[in-house]
Amino acid sequence: MLRNILQKYSRLELIIASTILAIILTQLVMFIIYSFFSTDIRFSEIIISIIAPLVVASIFSWFFIDMIKKLNSMEIEMRYMATYDQLTKTLTRKEFFCKADEYRKIIVREKFNCTFLMIDIDYFKEINDMHGHLAGDYVLSAFGEVLNKNKRDVDLVGRFGGEEFIVLLWGCDSGSAFNYAVNLQALLSNIKLTYNNIDISFTVSIGISLTDVNNQFNVNELIEQADKALYQAKENGRNKTLIYNPAIQRKNDGLVQQQRGA
Repeated sequence: MLRNILQKYSRLELIIASTILAIILTQLVMFIIYSFFSTDIRFSEIIISIIAPLVVASIFSWFFIDMIKKLNSMEIEMRYMATYDQLTKTLTRKEFFCKADEYRKIIVREKFNCTFLMIDIDYFKEINDMHGHLAGDYVLSAFGEVLNKNKRDVDLVGRFGGEEFIVLLWGCDSGSAFNYAVNLQALLSNIKLTYNNIDISFTVSIGISLTDVNNQFNVNELIEQADKALYQAKENGRNKTLIYNPAIQRKNDGLVQQQRGA
Protein backbone atom coordinates (compact mmCIF):
# COMPACT_ATOMS: atom_id res chain seq x y z
CA MET A 1 0.00 0.00 0.00
CA LEU A 2 2.83 2.38 0.88
CA ARG A 3 4.47 1.71 -2.49
CA ASN A 4 1.24 2.56 -4.31
CA ILE A 5 0.96 5.84 -2.40
CA LEU A 6 4.56 6.77 -3.21
CA GLN A 7 4.02 6.04 -6.90
CA LYS A 8 0.69 7.86 -7.10
CA TYR A 9 1.62 11.16 -5.41
CA SER A 10 4.55 13.54 -5.80
CA ARG A 11 6.95 14.33 -2.99
CA LEU A 12 5.43 17.81 -2.49
CA GLU A 13 1.91 16.38 -2.24
CA LEU A 14 3.05 13.82 0.33
CA ILE A 15 4.83 16.48 2.40
CA ILE A 16 1.77 18.76 2.40
CA ALA A 17 -0.51 15.86 3.36
CA SER A 18 1.76 14.67 6.18
CA THR A 19 2.18 18.22 7.50
CA ILE A 20 -1.57 18.83 7.55
CA LEU A 21 -2.07 15.49 9.28
CA ALA A 22 0.56 16.42 11.89
CA ILE A 23 -1.18 19.75 12.57
CA ILE A 24 -4.57 18.07 12.94
CA LEU A 25 -3.16 15.43 15.31
CA THR A 26 -1.40 18.10 17.36
CA GLN A 27 -4.61 20.09 17.68
CA LEU A 28 -6.52 16.96 18.65
CA VAL A 29 -4.00 15.96 21.32
CA MET A 30 -3.91 19.48 22.72
CA PHE A 31 -7.70 19.62 22.85
CA ILE A 32 -7.86 16.28 24.72
CA ILE A 33 -5.22 17.34 27.23
CA TYR A 34 -6.75 20.74 27.93
CA SER A 35 -10.22 19.18 28.18
CA PHE A 36 -8.95 16.63 30.68
CA PHE A 37 -7.52 19.34 32.94
CA SER A 38 -10.47 21.68 32.30
CA THR A 39 -8.13 24.43 31.16
CA ASP A 40 -8.86 27.08 28.56
CA ILE A 41 -6.68 27.11 25.46
CA ARG A 42 -4.94 30.41 24.82
CA PHE A 43 -4.69 31.83 21.31
CA SER A 44 -0.87 31.88 21.43
CA GLU A 45 -0.81 28.19 22.28
CA ILE A 46 -3.03 27.46 19.28
CA ILE A 47 -0.61 29.37 17.04
CA ILE A 48 2.38 27.49 18.49
CA SER A 49 0.59 24.16 18.06
CA ILE A 50 0.18 25.01 14.39
CA ILE A 51 3.63 26.46 13.66
CA ALA A 52 5.60 23.75 15.49
CA PRO A 53 4.24 20.75 13.55
CA LEU A 54 4.26 22.85 10.38
CA VAL A 55 8.02 23.31 10.64
CA VAL A 56 9.00 20.00 12.21
CA ALA A 57 6.69 17.77 10.16
CA SER A 58 7.60 19.39 6.84
CA ILE A 59 11.36 18.99 7.47
CA PHE A 60 11.05 15.47 8.86
CA SER A 61 8.67 14.31 6.13
CA TRP A 62 10.97 15.71 3.43
CA PHE A 63 13.88 13.52 4.55
CA PHE A 64 11.69 10.56 5.45
CA ILE A 65 9.82 10.53 2.15
CA ASP A 66 13.10 11.03 0.27
CA MET A 67 14.58 8.00 2.06
CA ILE A 68 11.49 5.87 1.41
CA LYS A 69 11.44 6.81 -2.27
CA LYS A 70 15.12 5.92 -2.64
CA LEU A 71 14.58 2.57 -0.93
CA ASN A 72 11.57 1.92 -3.16
CA SER A 73 13.62 2.76 -6.26
CA MET A 74 16.40 0.44 -5.12
CA GLU A 75 13.89 -2.35 -4.53
CA ILE A 76 12.40 -1.86 -8.01
CA GLU A 77 15.87 -1.86 -9.57
CA MET A 78 16.92 -5.00 -7.70
CA ARG A 79 13.69 -6.74 -8.69
CA TYR A 80 14.32 -5.77 -12.32
CA MET A 81 17.90 -7.05 -12.17
CA ALA A 82 16.67 -10.36 -10.74
CA THR A 83 14.01 -10.64 -13.45
CA TYR A 84 15.81 -9.47 -16.59
CA ASP A 85 19.22 -10.14 -18.06
CA GLN A 86 20.99 -6.79 -18.04
CA LEU A 87 22.66 -7.22 -21.43
CA THR A 88 19.81 -8.58 -23.53
CA LYS A 89 16.78 -7.31 -21.55
CA THR A 90 15.27 -10.79 -21.79
CA LEU A 91 14.22 -12.86 -18.78
CA THR A 92 16.92 -14.42 -16.67
CA ARG A 93 17.09 -18.19 -16.76
CA LYS A 94 15.68 -18.48 -13.23
CA GLU A 95 12.80 -16.10 -13.97
CA PHE A 96 11.99 -17.90 -17.22
CA PHE A 97 11.69 -21.22 -15.39
CA CYS A 98 9.46 -19.65 -12.74
CA LYS A 99 7.10 -18.15 -15.31
CA ALA A 100 7.17 -21.28 -17.46
CA ASP A 101 6.09 -23.33 -14.45
CA GLU A 102 3.18 -20.93 -13.90
CA TYR A 103 2.21 -21.40 -17.55
CA ARG A 104 2.49 -25.17 -17.15
CA LYS A 105 -0.23 -25.18 -14.51
CA ILE A 106 -2.60 -23.27 -16.79
CA ILE A 107 -1.76 -25.36 -19.84
CA VAL A 108 -2.39 -28.64 -18.02
CA ARG A 109 -5.68 -27.36 -16.61
CA GLU A 110 -7.00 -25.66 -19.75
CA LYS A 111 -5.48 -28.04 -22.35
CA PHE A 112 -3.65 -25.31 -24.25
CA ASN A 113 -0.82 -25.78 -26.72
CA CYS A 114 2.56 -24.19 -26.29
CA THR A 115 5.98 -24.65 -27.81
CA PHE A 116 9.53 -24.22 -26.56
CA LEU A 117 12.27 -22.88 -28.84
CA MET A 118 15.95 -23.17 -28.06
CA ILE A 119 17.86 -20.61 -30.14
CA ASP A 120 21.63 -20.42 -30.51
CA ILE A 121 23.66 -17.79 -32.36
CA ASP A 122 25.76 -19.57 -34.98
CA TYR A 123 29.56 -19.21 -34.80
CA PHE A 124 29.33 -16.81 -31.89
CA LYS A 125 32.82 -17.74 -30.68
CA GLU A 126 34.22 -16.59 -34.03
CA ILE A 127 32.51 -13.22 -33.56
CA ASN A 128 34.19 -12.85 -30.18
CA ASP A 129 37.57 -14.01 -31.51
CA MET A 130 37.51 -11.78 -34.60
CA HIS A 131 35.95 -8.60 -33.23
CA GLY A 132 36.30 -8.85 -29.45
CA HIS A 133 33.98 -9.61 -26.58
CA LEU A 134 32.42 -6.15 -26.62
CA ALA A 135 31.34 -6.79 -30.19
CA GLY A 136 29.91 -10.10 -29.03
CA ASP A 137 27.99 -8.29 -26.29
CA TYR A 138 26.68 -5.88 -28.92
CA VAL A 139 25.38 -8.82 -30.97
CA LEU A 140 23.74 -10.38 -27.91
CA SER A 141 22.07 -7.08 -27.02
CA ALA A 142 20.82 -6.59 -30.58
CA PHE A 143 19.47 -10.13 -30.76
CA GLY A 144 17.71 -9.73 -27.43
CA GLU A 145 16.05 -6.60 -28.80
CA VAL A 146 14.91 -8.49 -31.90
CA LEU A 147 13.40 -11.28 -29.78
CA ASN A 148 11.59 -8.84 -27.51
CA LYS A 149 10.18 -6.88 -30.44
CA ASN A 150 8.91 -10.01 -32.16
CA LYS A 151 7.04 -11.61 -29.30
CA ARG A 152 3.51 -11.25 -28.02
CA ASP A 153 2.72 -10.18 -24.49
CA VAL A 154 1.82 -13.77 -23.56
CA ASP A 155 5.10 -15.22 -24.88
CA LEU A 156 8.22 -15.69 -22.77
CA VAL A 157 11.75 -14.88 -23.94
CA GLY A 158 14.78 -15.63 -21.79
CA ARG A 159 18.54 -15.92 -21.98
CA PHE A 160 19.38 -19.54 -21.24
CA GLY A 161 23.11 -18.96 -21.04
CA GLY A 162 25.89 -17.48 -23.16
CA GLU A 163 24.60 -17.06 -26.71
CA GLU A 164 21.69 -19.44 -26.19
CA PHE A 165 18.13 -18.16 -25.76
CA ILE A 166 14.83 -19.82 -24.98
CA VAL A 167 11.32 -18.86 -26.09
CA LEU A 168 7.93 -20.11 -24.96
CA LEU A 169 5.19 -19.47 -27.52
CA TRP A 170 1.77 -19.54 -25.90
CA GLY A 171 -1.04 -21.31 -27.76
CA CYS A 172 1.12 -22.24 -30.76
CA ASP A 173 1.15 -25.58 -32.53
CA SER A 174 4.10 -26.97 -34.49
CA GLY A 175 3.18 -25.10 -37.68
CA SER A 176 2.88 -21.73 -35.99
CA ALA A 177 6.11 -22.26 -34.08
CA PHE A 178 7.95 -23.31 -37.22
CA ASN A 179 6.69 -20.24 -39.09
CA TYR A 180 7.83 -18.04 -36.21
CA ALA A 181 11.30 -19.61 -36.36
CA VAL A 182 11.57 -19.27 -40.14
CA ASN A 183 10.42 -15.66 -40.06
CA LEU A 184 12.94 -14.91 -37.31
CA GLN A 185 15.75 -16.41 -39.34
CA ALA A 186 14.64 -14.45 -42.41
CA LEU A 187 14.55 -11.26 -40.36
CA LEU A 188 18.06 -11.81 -39.05
CA SER A 189 19.39 -12.46 -42.55
CA ASN A 190 18.45 -8.86 -43.43
CA ILE A 191 19.98 -7.30 -40.32
CA LYS A 192 23.48 -5.87 -40.62
CA LEU A 193 25.02 -4.67 -37.38
CA THR A 194 27.82 -2.12 -37.30
CA TYR A 195 30.23 -2.07 -34.38
CA ASN A 196 33.28 0.23 -34.47
CA ASN A 197 32.82 0.63 -38.24
CA ILE A 198 32.81 -3.16 -38.64
CA ASP A 199 29.79 -4.83 -40.25
CA ILE A 200 28.63 -7.93 -38.41
CA SER A 201 25.95 -10.36 -39.57
CA PHE A 202 24.86 -13.56 -37.90
CA THR A 203 22.40 -16.44 -38.16
CA VAL A 204 20.73 -18.65 -35.59
CA SER A 205 19.88 -22.32 -35.27
CA ILE A 206 16.59 -23.27 -33.64
CA GLY A 207 15.22 -26.39 -31.98
CA ILE A 208 11.50 -26.76 -31.20
CA SER A 209 9.62 -28.99 -28.79
CA LEU A 210 5.84 -29.30 -28.40
CA THR A 211 3.57 -29.84 -25.43
CA ASP A 212 1.12 -32.71 -25.38
CA VAL A 213 -2.23 -31.31 -24.28
CA ASN A 214 -3.45 -34.79 -23.33
CA ASN A 215 -0.80 -35.31 -20.68
CA GLN A 216 0.97 -33.36 -18.02
CA PHE A 217 4.40 -32.26 -19.09
CA ASN A 218 7.69 -31.39 -17.48
CA VAL A 219 9.28 -28.07 -18.38
CA ASN A 220 12.79 -29.49 -18.06
CA GLU A 221 11.97 -32.37 -20.41
CA LEU A 222 10.54 -30.07 -23.07
CA ILE A 223 13.57 -27.80 -22.86
CA GLU A 224 15.83 -30.84 -23.15
CA GLN A 225 13.92 -31.96 -26.25
CA ALA A 226 14.22 -28.52 -27.82
CA ASP A 227 17.92 -28.53 -26.97
CA LYS A 228 18.38 -31.88 -28.71
CA ALA A 229 16.63 -30.50 -31.79
CA LEU A 230 18.89 -27.44 -31.64
CA TYR A 231 21.99 -29.63 -31.45
CA GLN A 232 20.92 -31.56 -34.52
CA ALA A 233 20.14 -28.33 -36.38
CA LYS A 234 23.70 -27.17 -35.79
CA GLU A 235 25.03 -30.57 -36.82
CA ASN A 236 23.07 -30.30 -40.05
CA GLY A 237 24.74 -27.08 -41.11
CA ARG A 238 23.33 -24.34 -38.87
CA ASN A 239 20.79 -21.64 -39.77
CA LYS A 240 18.13 -24.36 -39.69
CA THR A 241 15.03 -25.14 -37.65
CA LEU A 242 14.29 -28.63 -36.39
CA ILE A 243 11.23 -29.92 -34.55
CA TYR A 244 11.63 -32.67 -31.99
CA ASN A 245 9.36 -35.61 -32.75
CA PRO A 246 9.30 -38.45 -30.21
CA ALA A 247 7.28 -40.65 -32.59
CA ILE A 248 10.41 -41.39 -34.60
CA GLN A 249 12.91 -41.25 -31.78
CA ARG A 250 15.14 -43.94 -33.21
CA LYS A 251 15.79 -41.89 -36.32
CA ASN A 252 18.26 -39.10 -35.60
CA ASP A 253 17.42 -39.47 -31.89
CA GLY A 254 13.81 -38.53 -32.49
CA LEU A 255 14.42 -35.53 -34.67
CA VAL A 256 12.49 -34.56 -37.75
CA GLN A 257 14.00 -31.91 -39.96
CA GLN A 258 11.64 -29.29 -41.33
CA GLN A 259 13.67 -28.15 -44.30
CA ARG A 260 14.77 -24.59 -44.24
CA GLY A 261 17.63 -23.66 -46.54
CA ALA A 262 20.94 -22.57 -45.04
